[in-house]
Amino acid sequence: MAHFLHFRRVTVSIALVVVVGFLFVGAQPPVGQFILDNSLLQKLLPKLRKPRLMTMDDFGELDKRFFRQDGFSFVVEGDFDRDGTKDTAIAGKDEELNTFILLLAVGRGKPILKYFEYFPGNSQLSLQVVPKCHRGFDGIALVFTLRSDHGFYLVWDSKKYSHMNVCDSDKPEFWKGIENEKGG
Repeated sequence: MAHFLHFRRVTVSIALVVVVGFLFVGAQPPVGQFILDNSLLQKLLPKLRKPRLMTMDDFGELDKRFFRQDGFSFVVEGDFDRDGTKDTAIAGKDEELNTFILLLAVGRGKPILKYFEYFPGNSQLSLQVVPKCHRGFDGIALVFTLRSDHGFYLVWDSKKYSHMNVCDSDKPEFWKGIENEKGG
């Protein structure tokens, strides 16, 4: 038992040294990636008052349970417009408690803003990838109120991103599955 505790303490110490060393040196992310944090959102969205990433603290206990149970996230990735570049969709919030979605790609190591939409009056936003949502393109489910059908799909229509009613998509059963799990 003493050997196990000693081994565990050494492992944790090494891990802390590596993490602290990484932060201290100021290492940059690998080429083709970026650090996703609130300061990046503030640089990309200077007109919003204190934009930030959504967190679990933005939800009550019941919503937290549904969020985890249904596989939602505040950040989802995919190649939503099939241009060969990984897209990152981010659910965020501003100081006035309005939500937004931001879709970024990486070009030459820097984030490129591909899509932004602001949702005044909505204090919650959850995301989920919907495979082959429309014409073979993956979509993003945006849900404003968990345990309801208040939301839509964001899909690439070969020219631009647009909203799609769940019933008009190739995957209406995706939303029905969520409603059935919640008793809707």
